[in-house]
Amino acid sequence: MTATNPTYPSNSSSPFPMPYSVAVGRILEPQPEECNTYLQTTIIKGQVPSNLDYYSPQSDVETVYKACHGAGTDNKMLTKALIKLGSEQMQVLQVAYKQQRQKDIIALIESETSGVYRTGLVLLVSGALRGDAYLLQQALRQNQENMLAIFIELVVGRSKQDLATLREYVSAVNNINLDQTILEALPKDNLALKQSFRKCLLEGVSTRGYDVEREVATLKKFFDSKTGEHYSDVLDIILDSPEAHLRSVASAYKSKYYDVDLSAAIIRSSIDKVTQKVLLYAVLSVEEDGEGLNRDARRINAAIEERNELLLTIRLVRAHWYLARFQRVVVASDFLRPGKGSLLIRVSSLTAGWHNRNLRKLLKGIIKVSAPPS
Repeated sequence: MTATNPTYPSNSSSPFPMPYSVAVGRILEPQPEECNTYLQTTIIKGQVPSNLDYYSPQSDVETVYKACHGAGTDNKMLTKALIKLGSEQMQVLQVAYKQQRQKDIIALIESETSGVYRTGLVLLVSGALRGDAYLLQQALRQNQENMLAIFIELVVGRSKQDLATLREYVSAVNNINLDQTILEALPKDNLALKQSFRKCLLEGVSTRGYDVEREVATLKKFFDSKTGEHYSDVLDIILDSPEAHLRSVASAYKSKYYDVDLSAAIIRSSIDKVTQKVLLYAVLSVEEDGEGLNRDARRINAAIEERNELLLTIRLVRAHWYLARFQRVVVASDFLRPGKGSLLIRVSSLTAGWHNRNLRKLLKGIIKVSAPPS
């Protein structure tokens, strides 16, 4: 197996350093030397191989080159070559293309495509980590509603390791401060929203004691009160708890208060609707299936119903990065819309009138490749 140039900056001896240190009320735990996963996908660190045991990129390199160097871009050929690859394979393809054709494949695709189709294809070929870094920059160019939706998916309910990985990557590769970029882009007049994102972005593990019974009682007091008392505690519980603990809190809340979901209590609360979106994303990550499958399925379904081609594209491509999990998201999407047709049928119906045929084929192709056989 031949090694080629690393995809991370060579001037960094450790791409993701995480020294042990103590801050006020926080513990930054020592991380393993190899943080080799992101969004449950494999991140190849250091020397990226030119092929994998189960994937050789040579034919895809040639296909992409031919698709982009004929009489106009052959988008059908380009899409067909890329939709079958997962995040790990995309990392190998990036390196192989650069080695064999002396050009960055992502820069090539950006120059050969346009619109939301370009966004989707660049996300696809970027893979999970590089894709989220690209998405962070794209979010800043969107209207406020789309920007917030993207920010939520980038940082809310994420593991501390994933956040540290993304934070370090965008700093090293794009010279971007993740926390500052997001907080400065949020609406200046919504202090509650900013406060919620600050909680999500906190580094390390809180030193507060984790007590399920006490926290369930605190949540109930807040929901019963209209004064906003305990609001900061609510943010701590929902946005700054390990996933396993938040799952226990959500389950205990439902058991104690007559089968009422924590998400339902948030919707009925006095919290403003925009900040509710942040809290609901975190809670829906642990409610129901406990793996965020229904959460992701609901957001894909919502983008279809809102006819939002950008968010639908982003959500389908990000789910596609982890192919095995995406099969289960597709099943959940169909289950949540009984009698409405499969996800493929609903996306086909939505996109039938779109002028952007390339985007339509991309989205349908992603679902066809990733969905379990019928």
